[in-house]
Parts: sequence; structure tokens; C-alpha cells
Amino acid sequence: MKKISLIVFLLVLIAGFSFAQEPQVYIAGYDGNDAVYWHNDGVKTTRYVLPKESETAQANAIAVSDSDIYIVGTDGNDAVYWLNGNRIVLPTIGNRAEANDIAISGSNVYIVGTDGGDAVCWHNGNCIVLPKTSEWGASADSISISGSNIYITGNEGSIPVYWLNFSRKIILPDFYNMPLESSAIIVIGSNVHRIGSAWGMEHPTVALYWYNGQITILPIDGYYDSFARGIAVDGSNVYISGSVRQYISHERHAVYWHNENIVFLEKNNPYWEKIYSKSNAITVLNSNIYIAGSILEDWDHRYRAVYWYNGERVRLPVSARTVSDALAITVVP
Repeated sequence: MKKISLIVFLLVLIAGFSFAQEPQVYIAGYDGNDAVYWHNDGVKTTRYVLPKESETAQANAIAVSDSDIYIVGTDGNDAVYWLNGNRIVLPTIGNRAEANDIAISGSNVYIVGTDGGDAVCWHNGNCIVLPKTSEWGASADSISISGSNIYITGNEGSIPVYWLNFSRKIILPDFYNMPLESSAIIVIGSNVHRIGSAWGMEHPTVALYWYNGQITILPIDGYYDSFARGIAVDGSNVYISGSVRQYISHERHAVYWHNENIVFLEKNNPYWEKIYSKSNAITVLNSNIYIAGSILEDWDHRYRAVYWYNGERVRLPVSARTVSDALAITVVP
């Protein structure tokens, strides 16, 4: 009897430990006119509406440090961040600003975005204007920290650039004289991974990947346009989220590229031709792939926020009859 009781106790203990170790999934985006985030604790997904003072707000990025949840985005014309649900307005000079991405290193919080026509980085709330060399408006869209180095990627007009430790360093190589945009950056050690797109009025949009400045065109499997939006690196594996679009029907389908091989997220769905989908952000934990995005089904007539876990779609709770999108995702072990 004692042996049976001990076995039952161990099974309960193991089950409880497994439950406690369930990864926590955090997703940020918008639902109608509200900035929201979703938290999946391994049992259920809960939606939280973030406070705002204007008519429209949007959450663009999310990070979790210890037990603190940081979310950055916009509230009307203000660049804001929410710390554990509390709204904080970032200092600006221009009439309109937005916060696009966040990185945390120790006690330092870095938020990048735009302020008027300038690319900026807020370091612990203090605004740093990033240098530019032209009259074009500039934006800072993504940030990555490697050791003591801070990498920020963005654009000056149609020229993608990045800043290293707040100094403007590199303009990416030209691509057939087409306008370029940079979407995201991630730095592992000294290796710099960047993604973006080349576009033009008379040409299809092309999803691009730069590895230490070397450019690669991502395959599109017969589609016309392609868009790269998010990137994650897991060891020697590079994952890029985005979408591809048909030329005539304009059907748009969510994909990701794994080491430059294209993977369709919804192609096995029996309603494939009736679903428009896009993937915005991607992260990888223990070889599991998490992708945030949205779908539009022709019987629904509205984009709806979702995420994919190893290719399986998970619907996020949203308000009735609103357009919603999942723009950022992070997973905590």
C-alpha cells in the first residue's frame, strides 16, 4: 500500500511539475480600435485590453522580463508603452510618434520608433535621435542587442540602414535599383540577420534576407509578390515569417521560410482558396515554432487575429465584428 501511495504521489508531482513548466505565450496586436495582448498559459488564452486616451491604439511589440510585461505601440499620435498594463507616454518633439519594437538588457529598456520625421530610440525613457544623412523621413523599426552592442534597423525614405550603438553604419546593397525596406533584425554573436522587401510600381514585391550583408531572394513557389515580416534564429536554423500573394486573384497566404525553404501555413486546409492569411512575427523555443498573424475567411469578411503553433492554427479571442491582428509574439519557458 505504501508503495502504491508513493507511486501516486510521484505521478502527481511529475504532472504538477510538467504543468508548471508549460511555456507561456504572449501576443500583442489590436482588436478593433483597441491595443490588446493575449496570454496563453498552456490551459487557456486570455485577452487583455490596454488603456488608451485616444480613439485608436495599437500594440506593436511585446517583451517579458522576469514577471514584467512590456508592450510598445501607439495611442493616437503618441508613442507609448505599457508596463504591466499601465500606460506610459514616451517623450517626443514632433506632432506624431510611434513605438515599433523593444529590447531589454538587464535594467536597460530600449524602445525604437519614429518621432516626426526622425528615427529614435528611447533608452530608459530618454529619447535619442538617430543620425541620418538625407532630408527623407527616417524610421527605426527593429532592435537587437548582442553583448554590449545595440543594433537598430530602419529606413531613410526607401533606403534601408542600420545603426550600431546609435551611430549610422551601413546602407544595405542595392537590389536592381528597386526601393527597399527593412523589416526586422536579429544579431547572434557577431552575425547580423536582417529581412525586408524590395518593391516597385512595375515589379512584384520581393522578400529578402541579408546575412552579414549578403543578400538572398526568398523563394515564392510560383506566387507573384512576397513579404518578409519577422525573423527568429535557433542554432543554425533561420526562420522568417511573411506572406505570398497571387497576381490575378490577389489571394494572400501566410508562410514562413525555414533556412530559405518555403512552408505554407494553411495549404492543408480544405478551404485553402477561401482563406487569406498573413504571418507577422515568429519565435522559436525548444524547436517549437510560434507565429503570430491573422486570417480572413471569405464567409467572415474580416481579418481575425490568430497564431500558429507548429503549423496548427489557434484562434485568439476577439470582439465580435471587429478587425484584429496579432503583430508580435514572445514565448517564455
